Amino acid sequence: MRSKYYLAITVTLLIMAFFFLRDRSDHPLDLAVTVTEEEDSAEVAATPAADDKVMAKQASGTKLLKEKSVQDSSVEQIEEIETTFSEHLQQLGVCLGFQSTVDAEKVEPSLENLTNSLRPALGEIVVKMDDWTQTDLKYGDGSMKRIRTEVEYLDNGSPVKRAQLYKLNDQGMPELQPLATEVATDPTDDFLNSLKADGQETLEEKGSRIYYQEGEELVVVERSGKVQSFSLSKGEKTFSCTETDASTSHCQCL
Repeated sequence: MRSKYYLAITVTLLIMAFFFLRDRSDHPLDLAVTVTEEEDSAEVAATPAADDKVMAKQASGTKLLKEKSVQDSSVEQIEEIETTFSEHLQQLGVCLGFQSTVDAEKVEPSLENLTNSLRPALGEIVVKMDDWTQTDLKYGDGSMKRIRTEVEYLDNGSPVKRAQLYKLNDQGMPELQPLATEVATDPTDDFLNSLKADGQETLEEKGSRIYYQEGEELVVVERSGKVQSFSLSKGEKTFSCTETDASTSHCQCL
């Protein structure tokens, strides 16, 4: 009796195994789908890292293109300014009635180049008078200051230089700061340098006058080492230019 019982159990297990294996063989894609899903998951997991590399490469390329664009723009602007300044020097000769010796297509707008272009027609400089200087400074806390010097030419004595110190408010307007008269009058270089201590120079301007042998007067304003504006009077005519250190320069003959 017991042997029949064991035999029945064995037969039942064999039948169940048969149907199970047949069912698996009838659906061979199940295993493939499982494997494919695992592979897709691995690819998805790897995609962000790959995307990061691509994005980093694109960002680097974009940065290089922007830097090159800025450099090209700066170079083009400088060339435009120098070309225009050369044209202004030629217009100056036409206005005041003398032959211009400027034959270069591009001329840097410097005081040296300006006076050199005038030497053949006006001769050597007789007197050069420095009228004023102005320096803007920025400090670590974001505050701004301006140091200005002015020269007063007296008829019966030596010229007197006076220093002024300004604080620039949030609107960029100058507010006069007190300075002792004894140090502000004919200030020494050491005193002026002490006013600039710990500040970063953001702008430097200065104005001067130059006189030639026949009384011609050249008035010049320089900004950061370049001629920002100038005016030359000869006889009854005057030729003047503004913004000559920028691409927005303008001249007129009066």
